[in-house]
Amino acid sequence: MQDNISRRRGLLALSPLLVFVCIYLLSSIVAQDFYAIPVASAFLIASVYAMLISRGETLEKRIEAFSRGAGNKSVLLMIWIFIMAGAFASSAKAIGAIDATVNLAMAILPGKFIFAGLFLAACFISMSIGTSVGTIVALVPIASGIASQLQTGGVTGFTCEPAFITAIIVGGAFFGDNLSFISDTTIAATQSQGCKMKEKFYANLSIVLPAAIAALVIYLLGNQVDSYALAAQGGDIIKALPYLLVIILALCGVNVLVVLVLGIVVAALLGLVSANIDLLTIYTSAGEGLDSMCELILVTILAGGIMGVVKQLGGFGKDGRKGFDTVLTRLQMQGYVTTADFEYRRDKHGAPYGWGIARYAVPEQHFGTDFTAHVYTHTPEESRQRILAHLAALFPQATETQLQKLLG
Repeated sequence: MQDNISRRRGLLALSPLLVFVCIYLLSSIVAQDFYAIPVASAFLIASVYAMLISRGETLEKRIEAFSRGAGNKSVLLMIWIFIMAGAFASSAKAIGAIDATVNLAMAILPGKFIFAGLFLAACFISMSIGTSVGTIVALVPIASGIASQLQTGGVTGFTCEPAFITAIIVGGAFFGDNLSFISDTTIAATQSQGCKMKEKFYANLSIVLPAAIAALVIYLLGNQVDSYALAAQGGDIIKALPYLLVIILALCGVNVLVVLVLGIVVAALLGLVSANIDLLTIYTSAGEGLDSMCELILVTILAGGIMGVVKQLGGFGKDGRKGFDTVLTRLQMQGYVTTADFEYRRDKHGAPYGWGIARYAVPEQHFGTDFTAHVYTHTPEESRQRILAHLAALFPQATETQLQKLLG
């Protein structure tokens, strides 16, 4: 009976997330466009629903739970990063960093490898500004102009479909966004899971790099033009410095907020010195960057608030920490999952430090199928007695009552 009550309570606690998924998915399918429905609207409806199902609580308590989730330190840190990322991307674009990056890619590769150059430019820009859509919007007009010249024979006489060059930009943009240190998905993933951005970068790199290399080889060997000269002036190329700075510092493990602030400062200085941009233009471009992040910030706040209500409905107290270990243990028991090992970070001397990271495995993998086939024949009471005997051997000073209480 108690298990049925707990199960119903768990389903009710998770229902706001299901409401969001259903509203957004169904509305997008009806509209036949996943960008037609503002995701913030779906989160708003789910937020109202979460407040309504919190029965037994006063309105003030419900608002308090929602606000506690929305004001979680990880949520606020994500918002800070979104703000800085928006200001940086817009400021760098205002000084001409995108055009400078294209010029730099064309300067590195010979003119006949223009397709590979565009691909590398898209990869680098997307990785620097953290948005594949923004990269596509910024580079497709440039790529379309190049495609038009190639198609009409204005430069090389080589016929090229605009859709082909656009596809190159899209592929590079998705690659860079996947590795970006300031992408919204990267920020949300690393902050919610408590891992370093550099670790996430190397994990993703092992997945996407082989595909990127294969695409680059195809562009280098299979799609050459006679020549295409895109002027690469030293004064322009230096405008790509903010992008380079952000990537290098992030790879070195510098705090992402510090990285973005330095990127904004460098972009502003380059704009004032070499791009003939006044301070008002820099302020305006930074403000436009902040405006572009408004929906994302709203979604983050609403999602954090929903999670606050979900935790309260699920019985988690003290900012979601109280009761978590109990639930995790039940999941392990019911899913037949065991803790296989603990891994620790190591300092430059090779010594472990910090909290260990638990690695989980199924018993068959950790102990072997022969062992599990034998123990699965035990009844629950036999297993309990074996556990009690093992605990008694580990803690001989403990009484049977204490051991029984420990098992619950």
